[in-house]
Amino acid sequence: MNLSGSPSFPPVGQNPQDAQEVPPFQKDHSGYPTAQSWGKYLVKEVSQGREQDGLPVRNMSDPSAVTQSPMEWSSVQAYPASTHDLPQGNLGHELKEFLKRFAVCMDKQKPLPVSDYKAFIKYFGKLPPDADPDQLDSEDYLLKIKENPYYIEQVPQEKLTPDLCVQACTKFHYGNLQYVPERIKTDEFYRALALEECDALSYVPEKIKRQWLYDGFFDLLFEKYDDVIQDIPREAKTDARFEIACRKSGVNFSWGTCSI
Repeated sequence: MNLSGSPSFPPVGQNPQDAQEVPPFQKDHSGYPTAQSWGKYLVKEVSQGREQDGLPVRNMSDPSAVTQSPMEWSSVQAYPASTHDLPQGNLGHELKEFLKRFAVCMDKQKPLPVSDYKAFIKYFGKLPPDADPDQLDSEDYLLKIKENPYYIEQVPQEKLTPDLCVQACTKFHYGNLQYVPERIKTDEFYRALALEECDALSYVPEKIKRQWLYDGFFDLLFEKYDDVIQDIPREAKTDARFEIACRKSGVNFSWGTCSI
């Protein structure tokens, strides 16, 4: 293998009179050869021991002598049989055994036993794949609702709880109120919903709001939110509350007369 290019001296083994005339290297302002000059050198193969034009590479050992022999297959560690080798760390014995069973189920494409549902939810924080809905309880469904609020439509009515319904209706998913059974739509439910988000007040029935007129609940909402004044009953819009609302946000001036 040779380096070929345009050297300013004849290649090794070539008579000076047979050498081709070549222009000198191009140099930059600092006197160094330019990149174009260095780019003329290329590596070429040597065919049947005959050297090509250029500068031969000397004193190179036989490639076969320096090539490393491949590692024996017997010294290569085999890949674990399970394709779902889950990290376990310092887990308890019971949880480790569950992870082993789960890996076996995944490898064999079998559903997870119902007895392992709780362990799966505890470890992964979500429902098992292809879980049997009849074997899930309200706590299990709450995890799914947090992940997807619209899943409330698929939760059996008997397994819906106030906490689960509040979770499904927050973050502006008020349309899910249609899936909340009437037995859950109590005073306590709407209070919890209002404390989660101020905009939920627009969806609280007026008869429920009137139950909050004299128990201090509106005062609590005024402390928590800036624009609650627009969604409370007319009887609750006192001068004192208007003053508080206007001091928090000038937008609230449009909801009544405020004298400060």
